Amino acid sequence: MEDLRLLLKKTIEERLSEEHRDQANSIVDVVCDALDAGGDADVIRDAVLTEVSIPLKDAESILLNAETMMRGGA
Repeated sequence: MEDLRLLLKKTIEERLSEEHRDQANSIVDVVCDALDAGGDADVIRDAVLTEVSIPLKDAESILLNAETMMRGGA
């Protein structure tokens, strides 16, 4: 599994912009960790969805705070 992890991370470094590397590396880690633990497709899917949801939740929070501030709230 470490060979797959290293291959994917090398490809990420070569092909993705710096902006996307951290999240792609995190996704590689959760997928490889799930595979190492014997996870099936559902476990792997859930791990990836969790990893992808983190920045979306952060963005949602930022937008809600901005909306509150624009409306004059604290």
